[in-house]
Order: sequence, then structure tokens, then C-alpha cells
Amino acid sequence: MYEMDGEEIFVIDGHVHLWDARPENIIHEGGEQFISTSEVQQVIEAENRMVLP
Repeated sequence: MYEMDGEEIFVIDGHVHLWDARPENIIHEGGEQFISTSEVQQVIEAENRMVLP
């Protein structure tokens, strides 16, 4: 909670990162570790099951 001129201000902050598993995105330190996390594996598996028109 912030206060300015006697008024209390409640701030909500958030952000989103978009990332894909192209080889150039996984060569850095941590890239392979990120891909190996269970949440990422679930997304990859779900994408592989999707049927595109």
C-alpha cells in the first residue's frame, strides 16, 4: 500500500513472458533446465496433442 497526499493507493503489478523452445532459446545456461520442468513438459505435450485445421 502506498500513500500520496494522504490518499492510500493499492498497486497491482504483473507481467507475462512468452518463450518458445527453439534451439537458440535453449542454448543459454538454464534453457535445458527450464524445458525439463514438469509444467513446461505439460504445455509441450498439450501442444503436441492439438489438432490444427
